[in-house]
Amino acid sequence: MRVLAGKVLGQAGYPLSVRFHVKSLGSKFDPPGTQEELRGIFLKHSDAKTFIRRAGSTLGTDLRPSLGRVNVPTLVLTPEDDRLIGPASAAELVNGIPDAEEVVLPRAGHLLRFTHEPEYGQAVDDFHRPQVSVGGGWGRDT
Repeated sequence: MRVLAGKVLGQAGYPLSVRFHVKSLGSKFDPPGTQEELRGIFLKHSDAKTFIRRAGSTLGTDLRPSLGRVNVPTLVLTPEDDRLIGPASAAELVNGIPDAEEVVLPRAGHLLRFTHEPEYGQAVDDFHRPQVSVGGGWGRDT
């Protein structure tokens, strides 16, 4: 619906489309003012054409059949309250990617990289630290 609204309304209707988009990404755990702040980020860093193209690409691509070919250490960060993607999609990633590791971030939503930056960063760091050796090699002692 947001993509259709963006196509019909164009750049003039883009702020309205973004308002609905950000609202759908919101979480019951987001601090007050988060949605307006994120709306500003969307509006500052992309336009209607980019938004529509990105959404069309995302909605029109199914990479699930290829997940088994992923052969690098993979971290799946799953927010506790992701209304857009949801736990079923996270489970498909974890089960489809060999040796994928899942970390569920409590009290976080889809936009966790913005709303829970320290926890997000710590989860990524905790995942990568054992993978990278002191000598700079990936997953090996050098």
